[in-house]
Amino acid sequence: MEETKLWRDMTREEKGALLLAHYEGKVIQEDFGSDWIKADPTWRDCLQYCVKPEPLREQVKIYGRGLYWCDAKKRVPQDTHVISFMLVDGEPDLDSLSIEKL
Repeated sequence: MEETKLWRDMTREEKGALLLAHYEGKVIQEDFGSDWIKADPTWRDCLQYCVKPEPLREQVKIYGRGLYWCDAKKRVPQDTHVISFMLVDGEPDLDSLSIEKL
């Protein structure tokens, strides 16, 4: 997370950026001890505020291998299915899980 300042120490530009983000519906967080919590900001001089960062999203694909006989002496691996899902901040999003036959 970027370095934050108390509301009273922010420049007009920094305050304006937070106010615009709040107006646009972005989640504003405030420092609550050692945790950052979602805020309905009251813009107190003694608190720190930031825009909640967008989650890191990553597509994952896992290919499944089956076996088939190409002749009597050797087996050749072949992908038969692909499992795909999204990781959101490193956690699997189970609603995005799909399995497809190739």
